[in-house]
Amino acid sequence: MNDRMVEVLSSARREAVVLIPSTEILERLAPHLEKLRRGGVKIRLAIPPKTEKQFDATRFGEAKELTRNCMDSWLVMVDGKTVISSSEWKTDHCHAILTQDPVIVAMSREYFESPPCCTTI
Repeated sequence: MNDRMVEVLSSARREAVVLIPSTEILERLAPHLEKLRRGGVKIRLAIPPKTEKQFDATRFGEAKELTRNCMDSWLVMVDGKTVISSSEWKTDHCHAILTQDPVIVAMSREYFESPPCCTTI
């Protein structure tokens, strides 16, 4: 799972939208996010509640806080073209999707932007 997220992230040239409900995964992705930011990629990040105090996510760019409604899935979207996402990621019922379908990409952006999912830190 992490390898595939990194692979998708590494293809970003303009923007990476990352919704991560796990501090552990966020810490693993941090070096990749930092590299992208140094390369001029805009990072938009949504992280677990209260994580901002222990993990300065604003160093990557825009940071939001996930609501309880969105703590069972993660999402990575690059350049408004590719999405990789998983639900129930901590269980045996985990399902993941990797797609460039424009409808799913648009829905993923709306999900990230919606107040029931993420709030501004």
